[in-house]
This record gives sequence, C-alpha cells and structure tokens, in this order.
Amino acid sequence: MEQIFIAREEQLKQLGECLAQAVSGQGRVCFVSGEAGSGKTTLVQEFVRRAQEGDKDLAVAVGLCDAQSGIGDAYLPFREVLGQLTGDVDAKLAQGAITKENAGRLKNMLVLAGQAIVDVGPDLIGVFVPGVGLVTKLGAFVAEKVGWLDKLEKLVNKPKAKPGESGIQESHIFEQYANVLCRIAEKHPLLIILDDLHWGDAASINLLFHLGRRIGQHRILILGTYRSAEVAIGRGGERHPLEKVLAEFKRYFGDVTIDLDKAVEEEGRQFVEAFLESEPNKLQDTFITNLYHHTGGHPLFTVELLRNMQERGDLIKENDKWIESESLNWENLPTKVEGVIEERIGRLESELKHLLTIGSVQGEDFTAEVVARVQQAEAGGLIRKLSGELERQHRLVHSEGIRRLDPGGQRLSLFRFQHNLFRTYLYNEMSEAERAYLHEDVGSALEDLFGDQADEIAVQLALHFEKAGLDEKTRYYLQKAGEQATARYANEEAIAYFTRALELTPETDLEKRFDLLMLRESVYSRKGSRDLQQCDIRTLKNLAKEVNDNHKLVLALLREASFFLETASFSESLATAENCLSISECLKTSELRAKASYLAGGAAVNLGKYDQAQSFFEDALNISRSEGLGQIESTSLRGLAIVANQLSNYEKSMQHSQASLEISRRNGDRLGACKTLNVLGILYRTHKELVKSMECFEEAMEVFREMGDRRWESVMLGNIGVDIWDGGDFSTAFSYFRKSYELSILTGAIQHQMVMLGNMGNLSAQLGDLDAAELYLQKALELNKQIGSAYQGVIDLNSHGLILNQKGEYERAKQALEKSIEQAREYEIRKVEALSLIELGTLFRNVGKYSDALRYLQQGSDIHTEIGFKIMQSEEYLHKAKTLYQQGNYEEGEATLLTAFDLLKEYPDKEIEADQFLCLGKFETVLGDYDQAQKAFNQSLVIRKEMKQYFRIAELHSCLAGVALQEGEVQAALDHAEKTLEFLEDHLPNGTDEPMRIYLTCYQVLRAAGDPRADEILTQAHTILMERANKITDDAMRTSYLENVAANKQIVDIFLQKGKVASKSKG
Repeated sequence: MEQIFIAREEQLKQLGECLAQAVSGQGRVCFVSGEAGSGKTTLVQEFVRRAQEGDKDLAVAVGLCDAQSGIGDAYLPFREVLGQLTGDVDAKLAQGAITKENAGRLKNMLVLAGQAIVDVGPDLIGVFVPGVGLVTKLGAFVAEKVGWLDKLEKLVNKPKAKPGESGIQESHIFEQYANVLCRIAEKHPLLIILDDLHWGDAASINLLFHLGRRIGQHRILILGTYRSAEVAIGRGGERHPLEKVLAEFKRYFGDVTIDLDKAVEEEGRQFVEAFLESEPNKLQDTFITNLYHHTGGHPLFTVELLRNMQERGDLIKENDKWIESESLNWENLPTKVEGVIEERIGRLESELKHLLTIGSVQGEDFTAEVVARVQQAEAGGLIRKLSGELERQHRLVHSEGIRRLDPGGQRLSLFRFQHNLFRTYLYNEMSEAERAYLHEDVGSALEDLFGDQADEIAVQLALHFEKAGLDEKTRYYLQKAGEQATARYANEEAIAYFTRALELTPETDLEKRFDLLMLRESVYSRKGSRDLQQCDIRTLKNLAKEVNDNHKLVLALLREASFFLETASFSESLATAENCLSISECLKTSELRAKASYLAGGAAVNLGKYDQAQSFFEDALNISRSEGLGQIESTSLRGLAIVANQLSNYEKSMQHSQASLEISRRNGDRLGACKTLNVLGILYRTHKELVKSMECFEEAMEVFREMGDRRWESVMLGNIGVDIWDGGDFSTAFSYFRKSYELSILTGAIQHQMVMLGNMGNLSAQLGDLDAAELYLQKALELNKQIGSAYQGVIDLNSHGLILNQKGEYERAKQALEKSIEQAREYEIRKVEALSLIELGTLFRNVGKYSDALRYLQQGSDIHTEIGFKIMQSEEYLHKAKTLYQQGNYEEGEATLLTAFDLLKEYPDKEIEADQFLCLGKFETVLGDYDQAQKAFNQSLVIRKEMKQYFRIAELHSCLAGVALQEGEVQAALDHAEKTLEFLEDHLPNGTDEPMRIYLTCYQVLRAAGDPRADEILTQAHTILMERANKITDDAMRTSYLENVAANKQIVDIFLQKGKVASKSKG
C-alpha cells in the first residue's frame, strides 16, 4: 500500500482559512503539532498542493530543522527558505518538499528577491545566502547590468569586518530578513513552511518570533510543525525556546496550533477506514475494528503495520484485492510503532542494515558517498542498493537528488530516511563504542569529501568528533562553528560553541584559551552581557600576564577600554587606553595603536578634554591613512568633527564630517555613514540650521529602519524630537521623545531610556509641569542604578537639581547640584560640572545670596571658556544680568544683558531670546522707560505663545500689568492681571524667575482696583512663601530668602502689617 493522503479535511479547512487571511493582507503564523508519525508532514504537503492549485501566484518555500545538527546550526531553516527564494530549488525539488511548478515560480522570483536583498537586506548576504552564488545566478538571469546588480557586487566584494567590529546586531538581521519577505510579498503571497521546529536552533526560533510580529499587514503565512512532547520536555534542563514563542503567538493571534494528536483520538477510526479504502480489498469490519484498536488510528503505526502484515503474509492478494490470511494472529503483531520498525529492519540482510546504520550516524539526511567511504565500497553500487532495495522495495529511505560542492566538483548523492523513527531505531541499537567508532569514520569521510570546504560543515564535524572522543578536532570545529555563528549574528549559538571549546581546552593551553576568550568576549559585548564580558576581559588580562605576552595584554586592554566606553565609564576608559599606548614596544602593529588612540579620543571627548581628544583622534587618523584602515579613518574623522564642534570650529567640524561620510559611503559602510549623519545633524542643530539637521536625522533613520537597527532608530527619533523642541513645538517634540523612549525599552537600551526620560523631564519643566518633570528625572536616576553610567548619572543629577530649584525646593536642589558637581569632578566631566555650577548660581540668586550666585556663575563660565564651549555664553551673561537686577545693580545689569543679546546672534535660541526680552522689560520698568518695557515684554510674549509656555505667558501678563499700573492705567493692569489669575487658579508659577513677584503684582493691581480678591491673593502668596521657607533648614539661607529677595520681603511685610491692622481693629 502506498502512503497517500487520507482524511484530515477539517484540518485542511483550518489551514485554508489561515492562508486566506494571510493572502488578504493579514499575515499570520500557525502550527501543526503531533507526535512522530501523526501525519504532520503529509498534512502540510497536501495543504501546499491544494493551495498552489488554488492560487497560481502563491510561492512556497520550505525550511527543515535537522535532528542532529539543527539545534546548533544557526538559522538553518531560514537559510534554506531564502535560498529557495533566490532560486536554489533543486535539492527541495528532489526531496519532494516543493513541486516542480513551485520550483519554477521560485526561479522566476530570483530578480525580485535579489533586488529586495540589495535594497532592504544587504547584511543578509554571506549570512543567509552566499553572495558570490547570488551574483552568478543573477548575472545569468539579468540580460543588462542594472544599478542594483552593481551594488550587489560591491556588497559581495566588501571586506569582511572582524568579529564584533561590524556594528551589526542580531536585531538588524531579524529586521532585514522581515523586510525582504515583506518586499517579496508585495508581488507574490508567500507560504513559508518550517518543519520540525522542536529541533530548531535558538536563533531561528527568535527570528520566527520577530517575523510573527512583523508580518501583520503583509501577504505572508508562516506554517510550522513540531512535536508537542519534545517541546514539553524542554532542552538542556531548561524551558524549550519554542514554548514561549507559542504562548506569545497564541496571545497575539488566538489559537494558532492544529493538534493532530487530538485529531487522532477523535478521527482515528475514520483514518483507518479511509486508508484501507485507498486500495481494493475484501477486508471485513472485524478486521477494521481490530486494526483500529491495535494502532489507535495513529497514521504511521497504521501504515507501517499494514506493510509489515503484507511482508509477513498476514495479508495476501486474491484477484488483486487484499484479504486476511489464515495465519493472521493479532496477538503476535507488534503493539507499538517501534515494534513494527524493529521487525521491518530485522528482516533486512546484514549488509543493507549496516549500510543504513552508517547512514543513521550522519543523521536523518545522509550522503551515499560518506557511507561508501566508511564501508570502503564503490559508491555507484552502494547507490544502486539504496535506490533499489532500500527505497523501492523496503521503502525505508528515499533519494533527495544530488549536489556538487563546486560546479563540476565532488558529487554528493543525498538520501533521507522515510521517517526519523527508522534512523533513531538504528542509531540507538548500536553500543556506545560502535557509535564512537562510526562517528569518527563518518567525520573523517566528510572531511575528505569536503576538502578545503570542510569548515562549511563545522557544526556537523564538531558533533561527530566530539562523540568520537577526539577533543583536538572537536575544539577546532567548535571554534569554526562559533565563528560562523558570530558571522551570522547568532549570539547564543556562538557563545555555546566557544564555551564548549573552552571546556575541552586544557588549562595549560594558555594560547588557545586566550584566542577562544577573545572570540567569546566579542559576542558578549555585542549581546550586551556586561557582567560576563567583564569576567572574560579579566581572564584575558590574567592570561596575557601569565604568558608574559605584552601584545596579548594590549589586545585585552583594548577590549577593556572599549567596555568602559560602552558603559559610559569614561575616566576608566581613558586610563586603560592610555595604558595601551604606554606599552609602546608591543604596539608594533599600527592597527592596535590606531584603535587605542581612537578609544582614548572617544573617552576624552566625553570627559570634556577636547585638546587631548583631538590629539588622540589625529594620531588614529594618521595611522589609519598610512595603513589603509578605512573604518578607523572614518571614525577618527567623526571624532575630530565632534571635537571641532565643541571647540566652536564649525568649518573644521563640517570638513571632518563630510570626509568621514564620503569614506564610509565609498567603503559601503552604511552604519558608519549613518553615525556620521547623526554627527552632522547635531552639528547643524548646534548652529540652528534645523532643516538640514532634520534631513540628516531622517536620512539616517530610514537606513537604520531598513537595517533593522531599532536602537539607532530610537536615537534618531530622540534627535528629531530635540530639533522639534528647539523649533518651539513642544507637544510634538514630547511625542517623539515618548516614541523613542518606548522603542528603547523594546531594545533594552537603558542608557538611551535615561536620556529620553531626562528630555521628557526637562521639556515638562519648560512647559511648567514640574511634578511630572521630577518624576521623569527620578525614574532616570533609578535606572542609572542598574547600569552605573557615571556620565548620564551626572547629567540627570544636574537636571533633577534644576527642576527642584524651579519648584522652590532649594535645599534638595542644592544637595542634588552639589552631588552633580562632586561626581562631575570625580569623573572629569567638565561640561556638566560647569552646567551644575551655573544652576547652583541661579539657586543662590533665588534665595537672595547674590554674591554667592555671581561667584558660582563665574566658575561655570570659566570652565566653559577653558574647554572652548562658547554656545552658552549668551545664557551665562543672561544669568549674570538677572542676578545683578535682583541685587539692584541696574546699570551694570543692563549692560551685561545687552552683551547677552549680541552673543545670541552667533547662536540663536528662541528660549533664550524670550528670556532676554523678559529681563530687558524688567530693567526698563525699574529705569522708568515704560514704553520700552512694554515693547520688550510683548516681544517675549509672542515667542512664549508660539512655544505654548502657558506659565511663562502668565508671568509676562503680570509684568505687563505692573507696567500699566506704574503708568496709572488700572483697567489695563487689571485686564492683564486677570489672565495671570486665571492661570494661578490651577497652577503654581513654578519655573518663572520671580514666582512671588507674580503674586505681589496681582495683589497690587487688585488692591488698586478695589477688588476684594486682593487679600485672598496676598494670603495665598504668603502661605506658599512660608511653605518654601520652612523647607530650608539652613538658618542663614532661609533668612536670606525671606529678607534679601525683594518680592518675598514685601509680601511678608504687607502680610504682617495687615495682620497688625486687623488686631488693632479687634482691640
């Protein structure tokens, strides 16, 4: 009896509904589960056949997870899928996994798929699909050389980056794979079959999960099969990686699994009856009942038992119809499918059984030439036995065609066990010693056959030699397998291979252990496993010292300097990089010196040591140019551009940035080019060219999205938000910060989460919502406890102090700012030290300690001058002018303010401009020029309204009310005051320069107008004032706050005077 498709109409209907949804543009994932022999493959094959008959545009690609090497062979099923989509269909056609018609469809999609890979998946070349082979196929297929084919050749010929240096992450690969599928699905609906996912490698299962979340609006159906029992058991003592994915997909798509085990229970007899009806017979109902009771309707058991009964003579043909023989005894038949298999294989001649036993060592798929070499037999005769007796007569294997290692090269004749249970039985029947012997022979045969290409099957060879107990060969191929997994960005697999190789390497073999640790550390770095990375770096340093090898020590120190830079420990990074440079006799390799110089420059620039950073970057640049190190040349130029910008050399910064961009683009380094675009965007923003800045960020973001780099996409969203913020659209800017923050949570980029929380906090402060601002900054500081970023921690402490200062919590603000200054000095972060000193100066101004305020403002300004940071000069003069105004030094204060106006022309800033006009209006008011005061306040008001800073608008209306009152225009004063009072009904005037002055002016206007609300406002003002004063535990500071700040003193005096008047009236 031939194995044909029987029953399962209900399951086919369910699969058809899933496909219909997908083809309509609602991409989805579904699964077929069942134990071995339950009919998963047969069901899927029939579904594919019917689906392609019903949709002539549907393309099907099949990926198989391998029982023997699949768990560790990164992306195996997805490499097969992309191979088929780029025309590599012969193997799957020979296996019967795809139809001849589908193979034709896939070949016709070659150009579409090739262009999609070039456009949106360039980093898949060499990872999922061989670049040279793709160029060859496309070159033969495309008559004329088109632009994208030239681009493909450049991508294929681009020098490969060393492990850990490409900047590409696993997430990039996932997103690019999704992009390619989605691009193809725009022209052809896709059905992706992933068979035997219980054997899938972790990287493939992670990619499957990513695809499931990305295909929602595309014409793609992903159909996977798995054994539920294998998944339930887990893997390596841990939860099976597929289990979590299944749970997530169920939550997202609903019920996604068709359970064939359940179907067997419910429809088993139906299957038995239908299968028997597939061939002429005169079998009675009692036979059908007995067969069903014996097999439970299990498809494989039913089919194999019937074949066994035919071979035993329990079923015979009479007039071309099957009937029961008199010898049939149900009690003598095997009670499990394994028993049937045992009997079937037991009837083989010993030569044939030994042949299959060797094949079982190679796996479910095996190669005739390997078996021939192990048996020392002639390959042609052995293939005849496989194709004849074992395939056609015994139906235990089937041919899967041939492949050649190279055109015209070694031929490989591929066979596959009819079911993995046959292979498992043969393999398990051997003793451990026999298995080890055969694994060695199979491994050696594979090495001989593949020759120079043996490294391509490193995963298989490592498995064979480890089971043979050959540690040295196992270590070699484990390292190769790890390097391949690293190149495919399969981090978990790479770590596992390197770790196992280390376990097999003697403690005395320090050289080999050093090499393996370097490889593993680079993967930990890429994965962000900082604790494990640091542990490997420590071991690397110790090994280098133990073998007294300074070259190795420098390699280890370079990794440590990079680690410190990645974790924002800039002082440690600089010290370590300088240590590398000091071991000059070991840096005969110019590349190492260039790397050390670049790392030192990166740390120095973050510490505000710009002259030192420039020297390091120039050293790295000179070496890279002389040695032809393109990537280091580009990054060094990018570093010099940052330094030049910080030193206010705009022209030089632009030159370096453009040169860096040109080199990156010439070398096909898209990631490097986008990082330089980021620098250019910041450069344009610094000089208020926001349109050009936005163009740079948006161009980079588009590429990052194509590359699947969600982390850098998040950074670009944040930078675009800052541009919008600088442009005065606060609400839109906040939405960008929110998107960036949410994306950084998905990517696990904690430091960027802190940056966005800081931005949202500072923006909330500018919008007057200081409570929300403080919550954001507190959350950022809490996050910093997880990663210990000194740099970001100091920045957030400064921002937190600023917000507390604006809230009137002066003592807490002082503590935060002093801590920020202390840590900035400890870590030599000069720029943030200066910012915190300036903010501390504004705090002392707010509490009336004007001499201290001017001293701290000058200290901050001096640091900015020292490090060449000119951008804040206008703001520094503005702070000084405000302090002089509140001190009563009006002439010097106004002169200082006019200097601030002149400086603002070089670096325009709307926020500062509005603040300067506010300050000018105050000077003109006290100097008696009310027309000029009113004009200045109105100019500020226009800007504040554009920026929707309602608390600042309320402040300006109080200022205009004060001017009107001075001019005797009480009604005009009252009109302005009403607008301020409306705001004060629900808000405190936090974030304004003189919050109590606002209350005082409103009181004075209401009193002049004879409005009874005057006393209410006075009482409210006095209550708020005293609440703030009582939070200050320092007596001198509290006294200064109440007596030296003019508005505060007036409120206290008026309130006390009114209290005395009230007491006399009662008396």
